[in-house]
Amino acid sequence: LYGLFDILAMAGELWSIITGAPPPEPGFDVRVVGPSREPFRCWGGVPVAPDGSFADNAGADVVLIPDLLVDLDADPRRRWPEAAAWVAREHDAGAAICTVCTGSLLLADTGLLDGREATTHWSCVPLFQRYHPRVRLRAERLLVAADPDQRIVTAGGASAWQDMALYLI
Repeated sequence: LYGLFDILAMAGELWSIITGAPPPEPGFDVRVVGPSREPFRCWGGVPVAPDGSFADNAGADVVLIPDLLVDLDADPRRRWPEAAAWVAREHDAGAAICTVCTGSLLLADTGLLDGREATTHWSCVPLFQRYHPRVRLRAERLLVAADPDQRIVTAGGASAWQDMALYLI
């Protein structure tokens, strides 16, 4: 979450700070959004203070789902219903939807990956295949654009968020 936030928030601006070159046009307006505005701790105890909630954040150009803590022995479907519904609404409104690592399970839950190619973290391949058989899983690939207009992109692996950030930049 924070690695993606940092890279995307500083895209194009860091070079100006380092070199003194004129600042470019802002590249990304990055915000953390969650079910509510209430601060929480994600796995590992990392504090997260959302900038807004799903209810008051609509009209994104890009929605990026980070990796999620997943129980490999439990059915992941309908685990994040508010988030899945919001992601589907944002896609329907024109947003590109991207995800890294295990976040692809949430994206699969929206139905947007049905009949399309996707990738995920190697550790949850059996779980993904068991519960989302309509998705053409390409776990050997690091980045997968699921559609020709590249509005749905998945990245697999623990460090794939860096590749996703570069792809978006």
